[in-house]
Amino acid sequence: MSNTQVSENMLPKRSDVFTMLLHNRASGSINPGTLIASTLGVNRPFQQQPSLFYASEQSSISSPWQRDVAPADADASRKRRRVRRSEREKSEADLNTTQLQLKVTELELKLTKLELEAREERLRREEEKIQTARNDGISFFHGANDVNISGSPSFNVYWGRMAPHAWVLLVDITGKEYQMPEFFSGSYSSFKSAISLLFKQDVSEGQIQRRIVWNRQYDLAIDQGHQLLPIDGEHDWSKVESGTKIVMRFLAIETRFRDQWCQCPSVTCRRWNQYISGPISLQCSGCNRRFQVSDRNTCSKEVKRLFPSKPRRHMQNSLSSVRNFHIVCRLPLDAAGSREGASLRTTYGRTIEYSPF
Repeated sequence: MSNTQVSENMLPKRSDVFTMLLHNRASGSINPGTLIASTLGVNRPFQQQPSLFYASEQSSISSPWQRDVAPADADASRKRRRVRRSEREKSEADLNTTQLQLKVTELELKLTKLELEAREERLRREEEKIQTARNDGISFFHGANDVNISGSPSFNVYWGRMAPHAWVLLVDITGKEYQMPEFFSGSYSSFKSAISLLFKQDVSEGQIQRRIVWNRQYDLAIDQGHQLLPIDGEHDWSKVESGTKIVMRFLAIETRFRDQWCQCPSVTCRRWNQYISGPISLQCSGCNRRFQVSDRNTCSKEVKRLFPSKPRRHMQNSLSSVRNFHIVCRLPLDAAGSREGASLRTTYGRTIEYSPF
């Protein structure tokens, strides 16, 4: 008998096969080929070469809990796919947003570059205008030999082609007035440089003022009528506007006091006038010269440096034309120990002293 032939005596009974089917079904694993092979006692041929019928039957039979778990796995898989799809869409949206932001930033950079170029162009044009005006002003200074600075105290000079409102009025030490152009009034240093170029005349008054300017023995103050506000540097220059009247004053270092009276600093007058401390502008009753008295301790460093360690007497007859004074001294102490007040008990025995030129 060959391996592929089975006798009828070797086949199991129907009841035995049914019982085994029920038993294997209850245990969860049904393999008809294995069942028949085990019944016939021939296991290897059925395990090595199962028939297509038995394979299809085995694949079609599933356990009860496998039928219940399959839908849950499908739902979870669908959820995972939806999550991945939403994450992908979110990433694409973020990428698009980033690209838009980069484009906006690029446009802003281009706009900023254009604004900077326009600003540089404006600054270049303004610098050219300032340089042109400065050259015109310097040319005017060098060509001003025919200007006579002596004469009436109300002498005015108009500079070039400037508008009438674009000026600052300067009152020099002798009382003469000059309308300074606005491009010389942009800062404290440029204004003082213009003053140094102004007094270049060979007449006696020009020589005196040139000496005073060269030795920086003067200061500037804003004339507000009865008050004179000192200009001590760039921080005070913001108060200067177009049309402001600036007084140039000669710094008198010492003078004489007697009780409540102060002697006129002019060498040709020496009239005694009632003394008032502070920014009040005083006028001598004898010569109508203007002067202001300030304590040395309240003055700026630029004024304090003019105090000589050893006062020297200088020729004073040449200062007879000076009409604006600023008296800076150590005020005498009163009974309460203050340098300000109506009661001045100490008398200075020395006459007015000036720093040497």
